[in-house]
Amino acid sequence: MKLDSIKYRLLLIILVCLFGMALLVGTQLYSTDRLIDLSQQRMQLVLLHNQLLQLRRHEKDFLLRADLRYVEMLNEQAAALITNLNQLARHLERLEIIPASLNELSSAVSAYQDKFAQLVTLQSRIGFDETKGQQGQFREAVHALETQLRQSGQAEWQVLLLQIRRSEKDFMLRKRLEYVERQHQLLLQFQSAIDDAPQKDVLQGLLSGYQAGFEQLVHSYQQIGLRQDDGLKGEFRSIAQDMEMRLHQLDEVLKPLLNAEQQRVERTGLLIMLFTLATLMLVLIQSLVTFQRAFSAFIQFFYRCKRQYQRLDERKLGFAEFRSLAAVANEMVEARLAVEQELKAAKRELAKLNPNSDNQ
Repeated sequence: MKLDSIKYRLLLIILVCLFGMALLVGTQLYSTDRLIDLSQQRMQLVLLHNQLLQLRRHEKDFLLRADLRYVEMLNEQAAALITNLNQLARHLERLEIIPASLNELSSAVSAYQDKFAQLVTLQSRIGFDETKGQQGQFREAVHALETQLRQSGQAEWQVLLLQIRRSEKDFMLRKRLEYVERQHQLLLQFQSAIDDAPQKDVLQGLLSGYQAGFEQLVHSYQQIGLRQDDGLKGEFRSIAQDMEMRLHQLDEVLKPLLNAEQQRVERTGLLIMLFTLATLMLVLIQSLVTFQRAFSAFIQFFYRCKRQYQRLDERKLGFAEFRSLAAVANEMVEARLAVEQELKAAKRELAKLNPNSDNQ
């Protein structure tokens, strides 16, 4: 097959179309896969944010209800969160995106679990209900003190003890140190009131046990945090806010990448289509010019053949098929010239043989 034939030119046009379509489809498939991956990772961030909210929910449930089942639920949620963070890190690494905040997030979740374990230990020391831990100890002490006061028959002492216990309950309910101060002042009044009592030593011993248990409880609650920004509660909140911030930062990293990838897909597709179109237009225009020159040459050839014998220049016809036709046409012209020359020669011979024919 000649490279400058019509068949080759048509095959070239077909190949350009197929190559452009294949290149466009290939780039679209690759870019679409990358876009899907990036979109999935953004959805994974939403899942991580929801898991973080569930983590905090279990924390609040435990602080509110002091139920160990929330500890198990929180640890399970934290393990799932770390697993998803590791999966996200692998996916982003495959996409050649390596944000340092992911490793910091995993460390933050582990730190959160450690702080929560400390809180569970403190709550266990305080007691999961009024009969256990420090609550149970000073409750037993105050019940024994109440029994002694009832036996003494001193109504004034009983009233002071009720006021002391009221301040204790107010503190446990509202977690405000002003109730601890008020309880301490009432305790001093009670100690002054029993100075002259016959059973002073017994009452003082029971009162000391109650006060020691209450002070330990107050100290434990201070370690946990009397307010949201204090103690372990404050550390929880700080770590959780830091994790939320890092998830937001990671989303801010993925969002422009996703937008840039979408724009790149559009630009790449447009460039491929423009390149394919330009190539096709170039081939078609060149073919059109070649066809036009060839047909024009043939038209002029046949027009001039009426009056004069003219040969076609095969080199100017472009396509091999047209050059073949020109060669055949040139052979026809040469054959006609040869026939005419033979005919003229034959006429001359006849004229020589019969010279009188012209006179007649």
